[in-house]
Amino acid sequence: NEQQKHTQKQLVKLQLRGRASHLENRRSGTANKGQALSYRLRLNWAQAISHHTKATIEFDHIDTYWQARHGDGVRFNSKPPIPDAPSTQVNQAFIEFKSQELAASFGKKTLLLNNQRHIGSNGFWQDEQTFNRAHASYAFGLNSKATYYYINKAYRISGPHAGAKLTPSDINYTQLNGTRPLN
Repeated sequence: NEQQKHTQKQLVKLQLRGRASHLENRRSGTANKGQALSYRLRLNWAQAISHHTKATIEFDHIDTYWQARHGDGVRFNSKPPIPDAPSTQVNQAFIEFKSQELAASFGKKTLLLNNQRHIGSNGFWQDEQTFNRAHASYAFGLNSKATYYYINKAYRISGPHAGAKLTPSDINYTQLNGTRPLN
């Protein structure tokens, strides 16, 4: 029957993205150059649960080379930051519902508002910014829509290993008393 067709729809995507980055920081009249070579391997699996409901899970593996030539948000050194830090993690995992008037989602997901000027995934870097969030929107009238987002946690572009504490091997450990700068 028609309902069984929709629950059996699956979509699996595998994506490889590489990047060579070069950054030159000109402060104090001297040029400080940073270089990074990185790749992201992404596996995305989406499963239709019903005609209106879908579940998605997305895994990312990020690796970098030339680590001594750049800082990355996890390791600090005297080189400019290129925030493509090595990691393997769940990038997104969510359930979403869509009908003609109502849309809702729940889980770890990117959030792209308007032109991403203030809130977005920052997808330029290998690790996207995602959020633990709940979302509901209702369309009414010809061109009107009410939307609500509840955000519980933000996962930054520097990856899961950029916690509040620095490792003792970091060159800034002593100077910063082992605490990572907020920015």
